[in-house]
Amino acid sequence: MRFLLAAVFCCIFLFPIYIYSDSPGASEFSYSRQGLTVDNYLDIALLFKESGELELARQILQSCYAFSVDPRLLVYLGKLYYLSGEFQEAINILNEIKQKDWLVFLYLGLSYEGLDSNNDAIKSYTKSIDLRENSIAFFRLAKIYRKNKDYPQAINFFSRLIRFDSSVRLAYYYLGECLYKQGELAKAYNYLSKAALFYPRDKEIVEQFKTVKKDLGEKFFREQKKEKEATRKKVKLPFYIFEQKPPFVSVGISKDLDRLSFYSAGTFTISDKKSSFTGEANRFYTLVLKNRKIVLEEYEKNTELAYFTAPIEIISLSSEKEKFPFYILDVVYGKANFWHKQIDRAYRGDLKIISAKDKMVLINILNV
Repeated sequence: MRFLLAAVFCCIFLFPIYIYSDSPGASEFSYSRQGLTVDNYLDIALLFKESGELELARQILQSCYAFSVDPRLLVYLGKLYYLSGEFQEAINILNEIKQKDWLVFLYLGLSYEGLDSNNDAIKSYTKSIDLRENSIAFFRLAKIYRKNKDYPQAINFFSRLIRFDSSVRLAYYYLGECLYKQGELAKAYNYLSKAALFYPRDKEIVEQFKTVKKDLGEKFFREQKKEKEATRKKVKLPFYIFEQKPPFVSVGISKDLDRLSFYSAGTFTISDKKSSFTGEANRFYTLVLKNRKIVLEEYEKNTELAYFTAPIEIISLSSEKEKFPFYILDVVYGKANFWHKQIDRAYRGDLKIISAKDKMVLINILNV
């Protein structure tokens, strides 16, 4: 629809260019006669640019610039020359702008980088960030420093990029790589582990992750696990007031589970249609899927305590109104997204586990 409107607009307003193109100054006359504004030219140029007609987009803006010195025309012209790969022409045009904003400096940086003039690119990106922080300038600066093996500066700008916009996935890999080069293995592992989750099929990223994991050694991960377990044991769960009133809602927490560890500050029951088990307060348990059976185990000793068939319910047995939440370990959410996390979380309400494709699905049952 937009391109159809553009075509109609061009037939009405721009056709006079071609009629009078043999006469000096005729195109200027025909445009001004139609009473077009700079915004009209910018809109038409944008439509040509989006349809891939960069040359036509430039012609539109250049014809307008013949009788208007609106700086927006130069900004967009510079952008079009950059997109066409004519970097020097883009630089010449953008440098004509006296009052440059962050976007002008950004395109100057991109154009200088296109000519391998990295020092000029660094200056332009830095000015762009000074005027307004933006993801592209952070990323390009960091990439230049990484290419030059200036890893401290690369780490600085990749870190600032992630703080500014955590959705730039590749930044996690590059930051982890630079930290590894600097010998900061633990920090490198944190970022590379996220990158490997984002790009599980990228061989380069996965291999880099395996390398840093190997270099850290088993002792590092044993110590990490020990610290994590100590922290878990210190968690205190406050009770909440429960009202047995409908309606209730079922909320999915996790799926594709082979095992699930949890605890509650109050007693609870685990039951299916045939079996039931009463769990102790402040004690960790693990549910493991084995041969299509759900096995309840002690968390640390892995001793088998009971056997169930899905679906099963896990219900708090605290007083009629005061109940304790369930504390679930290693809950995964946002898988393959930049917000991906694996954390321990407390959930009010009761729990239900069903099976799907030979895996467990954890559901939270809540009063609305």
